[in-house]
Amino acid sequence: MSTLLQRVGAVLVLFPFAGTQLWSLGTGSALYLWPNLLGSSVLAVLAVMAAQWGFVLLESFWVLATAWSLARPLRRGSGSTSMGSNERELRLSDQETTTTGSAA
Repeated sequence: MSTLLQRVGAVLVLFPFAGTQLWSLGTGSALYLWPNLLGSSVLAVLAVMAAQWGFVLLESFWVLATAWSLARPLRRGSGSTSMGSNERELRLSDQETTTTGSAA
């Protein structure tokens, strides 16, 4: 059972990463963050049970970082987690290019 849970947790963490690499999934999207949170939580609990303290540290940090990202819109009071920081940077650079291009 533990091996099955390890595999499920790993897939939940790796699938969103593959999505960022292959399908332009934003790192700030709920589709990226929720599986990361669930998978890292499973792996952190299993690491505690196996006394694998390095993995406890790694996965616990990942859980906290992901939870922080999911809570960001709540801290701001509105918005969604659909646009990652890379997407925001691209939009800003597009706006600068458009502004610069029209001024010339």
